[in-house]
Amino acid sequence: MVTTPPTSKESEDHFRQHFPKSSDLTLIVLKGHLLIEEAVNSFISNLMPNPDALKATRLDCFQRIRLLRALLPMRDFYGDLDAVEKLNTLRNKFAHNLNPAQIEDQIEIFVRLFEDPEIPIAEFQREPLDHRLKRSIGFLCGQLYGIQKGYVSVQAVRREKND
Repeated sequence: MVTTPPTSKESEDHFRQHFPKSSDLTLIVLKGHLLIEEAVNSFISNLMPNPDALKATRLDCFQRIRLLRALLPMRDFYGDLDAVEKLNTLRNKFAHNLNPAQIEDQIEIFVRLFEDPEIPIAEFQREPLDHRLKRSIGFLCGQLYGIQKGYVSVQAVRREKND
């Protein structure tokens, strides 16, 4: 059962409504992870003919990310899924530790995935880490919804041609 993914405006409005205005890295990672997890779940639902059959399985987030990877025929987007997995790892560190060791270093590694590697890191580090983290999560969330929208559109055209 393919559902209609949210429009760009709907997903952006949802993101803005739920993403924290705070500079607290813990809150940014936790809320950002929830928004990314919603995007992953929506994408899986749009890839499967009967996504409700999975409800009883209670897959954790990492398993759902891997399921999405397995369902996507487009390997071009595996880099985005790698980033989703890294955010999931960050989330787990915050969820299971009051004060995770070297967390800022790990966040730095995550945000560098979204920054131009040809620009020296010192240029990016002039901006506060929380701003860079917010931008990275926002970009990743947009990517997931954009890829999903494109995939669903292509599938709809293919179904029309086969009908």
